Amino acid sequence: MSGLNVAEWSPDQVADWLSGLGPTVAQYVPALRARGLDGPKLLMMRCDDLEYLGMHIIGHQELLLEAVEHLRNFQYELSRECIQQLALKVSVVATTLARQLRHHTDARLDTQILADVARTVHAVKPLVCWLDRQQS
Repeated sequence: MSGLNVAEWSPDQVADWLSGLGPTVAQYVPALRARGLDGPKLLMMRCDDLEYLGMHIIGHQELLLEAVEHLRNFQYELSRECIQQLALKVSVVATTLARQLRHHTDARLDTQILADVARTVHAVKPLVCWLDRQQS
C-alpha cells in the first residue's frame, strides 16, 4: 500500500489491504482484483455490490463492510490530525512492511521493501513529533 489516500488506490493496493483483513476476506481477493475493485469503488461499496462481486455469505459481507466503514472514516478524517490517526498511519505502513518481510526469502532486500522501510520511517516521524511536542 503505497499511499494513505484510499481514493487513489489501484486494484493491487486494494487487494493488498483486503488480504490484510484475514483469510475470511482474503479468499475473495482474486475475484475482486479481477473485477477491478479500486479505491474509489471500495469507498462506495455496499452490500449489493458484494453480492454482485460474488461474496454471498452475510457474515463475510459484514466483516468487509465494517472494515470499509473504518477505512471511510479514516479517509475522510485525514485532515484532522490526532494521535490516533498518526498511530493508524504507522500501523498501516508497518503492517505492509512486515508482510513484505515475511514473504521475502532472498538475502538481499528489493526496492519495494526498501521503499516500505522509508514509508514506515516517514509515518513514524509525525507521530514522534506529536508525542514530543511542548504542552501548553
